[in-house]
Amino acid sequence: MYSHQTEPVVVLGGGVIGLSIAWELAEAGWQVTLLERNHVGFGASSGNAGLIVPSYTLPLGGLDAIGEGIRAVFGGSKTLCLGRLTDWKKITWLARFVAAGRMRDRLRVASDINAVAQLSLHRYREIMGVDEGSFCDLTNCGWLDIFETPSSLGKALTEVRKLESLGNRWEHLSPNEVYDRVPGLDVPVSGGILHTDDWVVSPDRVIGAFYDKAIRAGVTVLEHTEVTRVTTKGRRVCELGGNFGVVPVGHWIIAAGWESGTWLHRMGASQSLMPGRGYSITLMSDRAAPKHALNFVERHVVVSVQGTRVRVTGGMDLDPGTPATDAFRLADIRTTGQHLLPQLAWEESVDWAGSRPMTPDGRPLIGPLTGWDNVTIATGHGMLGMTLAAGTAALVRQLFENGGRPPAQMRPFLPG
Repeated sequence: MYSHQTEPVVVLGGGVIGLSIAWELAEAGWQVTLLERNHVGFGASSGNAGLIVPSYTLPLGGLDAIGEGIRAVFGGSKTLCLGRLTDWKKITWLARFVAAGRMRDRLRVASDINAVAQLSLHRYREIMGVDEGSFCDLTNCGWLDIFETPSSLGKALTEVRKLESLGNRWEHLSPNEVYDRVPGLDVPVSGGILHTDDWVVSPDRVIGAFYDKAIRAGVTVLEHTEVTRVTTKGRRVCELGGNFGVVPVGHWIIAAGWESGTWLHRMGASQSLMPGRGYSITLMSDRAAPKHALNFVERHVVVSVQGTRVRVTGGMDLDPGTPATDAFRLADIRTTGQHLLPQLAWEESVDWAGSRPMTPDGRPLIGPLTGWDNVTIATGHGMLGMTLAAGTAALVRQLFENGGRPPAQMRPFLPG
């Protein structure tokens, strides 16, 4: 099933997950073809906050998050917008989301994801260079959660203490300490939590690095491809066909972001993915940039410094998005960001919107697809795609090198 170097591997998806997997397998000796529907790095891989954050592995919380979504319908929340509730698939997904929201379940998921996040950070530092300031702007700047209300701060302190067993280091900052670390901050705060082990990269540079490494390792990259035909024989996929012609398949890896859900459905899988729409504004100058990545918790706005640029991200809509809704959300993020940090260089910026693959319980889906002998999936990373990409690729490589036996760290994520 996982014959070494003798059968062609086809990776569907040219985001950071697919690219890193393609490179890892080619580096290990497999003949790899990567198919990307648009251009390499298109989608959530290019517009995200660039965070590598082992501290941020606790999934969204069930009923609390649903409450945020309901308030969003009436304009009272910027954290999660449920969108239209006329789709039975979405209603089913939300029911599973609520069922997975008990704290003990979320802590178990956080522990599993944290292990992959730590593996990922280790791999990034090997690949991109251990020293800070590498060509991917890999920087250990820490991530600072900023709280405006005592209740939000108290809840977060309770959660972060429960996660101490994972080894993530943190500091509780007073309001004055927050202001000292974030000059120009223009809102009253109750305090902050600084996650000292978290890192930031420039997503486009990471994409470029994995692309260059993949090409040098012998990966064939076919962009602007549309797969329209899947030829199967028994429990195996034999060929993929489309506007690119036909490619033979020894093993097929589905790593197509939120669009992976369409392929899982076509392959008869029961896993459910929802598009979690996210938004970012990239300021082309780092004038007056903060020294930490910032998370304004109540407003769900994140600010990160990526080399000579500052990126402001926010929002999460359970819908694919439309030009009108994208424009509305981006305008809201801009208004909020200018209010929080008016000293940043807002005059020259680039807007982005894209969807991330969300699973109900927050666990990615990584491993062999049930019912098929030569299909592996790597999707469902939600808002942690950049954090988990290098670790996911390392696990998939171990899976292939072990002849299809999942490594221990992969087992919590195996699609059942």
